[in-house]
Amino acid sequence: MRETFTGLDDQHILDQLNETYAGKWRIWRSTGEDRKPVAWIASNIGVPDAAPTLHEASPERLLSQLEDPPGRCARPLPGLGASLQEGR
Repeated sequence: MRETFTGLDDQHILDQLNETYAGKWRIWRSTGEDRKPVAWIASNIGVPDAAPTLHEASPERLLSQLEDPPGRCARPLPGLGASLQEGR
């Protein structure tokens, strides 16, 4: 995976990250009140014991977290996150 995304538009970067991390993370952009993109977000959909959400100001910084995600702060509540617990 490239470490710099210079010259690529946001949609291309999103597509590339979502393809690379399919089944593990869903990557998307948050928007501000003016509807302009603000942060790069990754929602955990398949990485046990990793934080449920990652967020950074740039795709390069998000990529760094995707490669080595921080651990979750607490155990999942019973009945929630069952798909993440199946891989244990």
